[in-house]
Amino acid sequence: MIALSLAAAWRVLGAATAKCAELRLKPMAVAILDARGCLKAFAAQDGTSLLRAEVAHGKAHGALALGMGSRAILKRGSLAAGLTPGTAPRLKSSSAMPIYGRLGEKATMHHVLPTR
Repeated sequence: MIALSLAAAWRVLGAATAKCAELRLKPMAVAILDARGCLKAFAAQDGTSLLRAEVAHGKAHGALALGMGSRAILKRGSLAAGLTPGTAPRLKSSSAMPIYGRLGEKATMHHVLPTR
């Protein structure tokens, strides 16, 4: 297992918060986990809700454990429950996505996407 360096985790964190500012999104939280699932870096922008840190960490951990983004996890769970696409509860504005580094290290990033 290749370790995710703290410097790399901070770069991902900076890129995520910069993207949020660029898209003018509501305040978000970003959780970066290493390949073991341990929290490597975290930031919550001013104005995030009280439990946003726990939500970000949980979504990042789920994405890492299953190797897919949280929207894919939602779709997979909905299909397993017998729901057709479009009838499952929708994620309002956030998802977690696995991120792979140039040396093969794996981290996850919680980020907010605009609702469509």
